[in-house]
Amino acid sequence: MERKEAMLFLGDFVYSDLPYPTADYTTSYYRRLYRQIYSSPSWTRLLRSIPRLHMFDDHEIINDYAPSSSALSDMFIQAIDPFINYQQVVNPPPISFTQPTYFRFKIGDVSFFIFDCRSWRSTQPARPGANSTAGFGN
Repeated sequence: MERKEAMLFLGDFVYSDLPYPTADYTTSYYRRLYRQIYSSPSWTRLLRSIPRLHMFDDHEIINDYAPSSSALSDMFIQAIDPFINYQQVVNPPPISFTQPTYFRFKIGDVSFFIFDCRSWRSTQPARPGANSTAGFGN
């Protein structure tokens, strides 16, 4: 069997809002989401067998997250601590401590640069029509 060098998780490791939130968006709620995944016996075996690297995306906070309001900014604050403690802790050291989600590493002859495309993202434009199925063929 071919040896795996690393597994990249590029966001949406947890879904805080699907199928619907089961509690208020608190740090405890987000921690519980990570504990549920990491307590699975199949994950335990996998995590012991391969190095992993993580970046967050919207569902680690809430669907289509963009820091456009104080409520969403507070939600980010509640979500980022569990992400750092459960996910980012296994990443290489950050390039800059003022930007802790930017890092680089090398596997063999391949260099990687991982950066945060979510924290500074602007709000997405409204989709055409309240019940639009654009992108789904009609």
